Amino acid sequence: MSAVIKSTSQDSVTIEVTISLAKSMLDCEEKITSALNDVGCLASRTALEKFDTDGTPILIGDDK
Repeated sequence: MSAVIKSTSQDSVTIEVTISLAKSMLDCEEKITSALNDVGCLASRTALEKFDTDGTPILIGDDK
């Protein structure tokens, strides 16, 4: 199983996922769940990077 970011733009991310199918349905479901979790982690990381700051303090008036 692997999930890979194929492309990103300002408002979307394209992720490709490969899931190897098992002989039992239970194993397939577990692999699908794991792969989708990986996709969610990649999408969340990409979204967080979009909102990341440069590390400068946030100032509102004179308050830091």
